[in-house]
Amino acid sequence: MRNGVVKNNTVYENSSYGNPAYGDDYNAGGIYIDGGKNITIEKNTIYQCDIGIEATSEHADKYANHINILNNIIYNNFYTGISIGGYDENRGGTINSTISQNIIFRNDTKGLDGGQLLLQHDTKNNVIEKNILTAGPSRIFIANDFITNQGNKLQKNIFHKEKGKAGIWVWKAEEYTNFPEFKMVSKSDAESSYLDPKYKNANTFDFELEKNSSAKKIVE
Repeated sequence: MRNGVVKNNTVYENSSYGNPAYGDDYNAGGIYIDGGKNITIEKNTIYQCDIGIEATSEHADKYANHINILNNIIYNNFYTGISIGGYDENRGGTINSTISQNIIFRNDTKGLDGGQLLLQHDTKNNVIEKNILTAGPSRIFIANDFITNQGNKLQKNIFHKEKGKAGIWVWKAEEYTNFPEFKMVSKSDAESSYLDPKYKNANTFDFELEKNSSAKKIVE
């Protein structure tokens, strides 16, 4: 796919679990880009799929390139919310793409360690900014178990701080539970924050921010 727009869709209950080709694996994307270029994925709502949105290339040394994932609401997916990069080192990856202003809420419901944002093999020069991430049962915000992560920028993201609950960030195969330490190793900008964004009613999946939310000036 080239030069396309995927916009204003509601996608739900898409899973490979139990499929004879996949067995017990949760690999199906609600929206899936394989080797695409110049594609915008915008204002979609995706829930109860294996992966909310995935943009990668299954072919070695090939890339999903200039994929813009913008203003989507992605919640309660089984493995992860958004995934970029190849699932192993024999695949391609994701380059020159933008993940911005998405609500990524309580994915990884099966506890598969995909977290809210999954950075896999060969992710280069991508911008990840102004997203609000709320951890699921695994407590993982970002899962990056590969060291082939180069030139990616994390800017003005908000990681939802919840009273009595830990946060976990995995960066280049190292796990961090201390947010300032994660910011340092990932080179996240100074405006990336660990705070309560103050949703009006996230229990009913109303992700409008309250008037006094300090997240507004960061992500809007």
